[in-house]
Amino acid sequence: MVAEAFRDAARRGARHCGRPIDPRVERRRDSVGAIGEIAQPLAQPGRVDGIRVDLQGTARVGATSDLTFHVTDAATGRPLDDLQPYLAAAGHVVIMRGDGQTFAHEHADVRDSDGNPVFALPGQTFGPDLPVHVHFDTAGTYRLWAQFRLADGAVVTAPFTVQAR
Repeated sequence: MVAEAFRDAARRGARHCGRPIDPRVERRRDSVGAIGEIAQPLAQPGRVDGIRVDLQGTARVGATSDLTFHVTDAATGRPLDDLQPYLAAAGHVVIMRGDGQTFAHEHADVRDSDGNPVFALPGQTFGPDLPVHVHFDTAGTYRLWAQFRLADGAVVTAPFTVQAR
């Protein structure tokens, strides 16, 4: 099923479709990763070009897992609270089971101090915490790819591996 999706997207002209992802945080505008055999969980936090992304929370099977991506300046530890909207969301997360049989695409669920949703409109900023609510149907290893747009317009892709139990 996953191979078919990659093949179909490639036929439609998608660039870099099915390209293996570097097991570190990537900073590319067009990075798309392919899932393969996952032997070991990736080191956390991810770092690239001075950005650090921490993944907080527990992947629970059969219930909503509240995960949070925390984005900071790797050198100073300064929380990055000036993330920009990217493709009409504060952040995007793709979740795939290690065997490639499941796929989900979630958005960061940012709320204001009153609990109301904050929409990703031009001029809006987000961070440093970007919560995501994920449902893991079965136990096992999952890959997550999170994307955020920095204040300078660069898009950071941070891959993680989690064990859902």
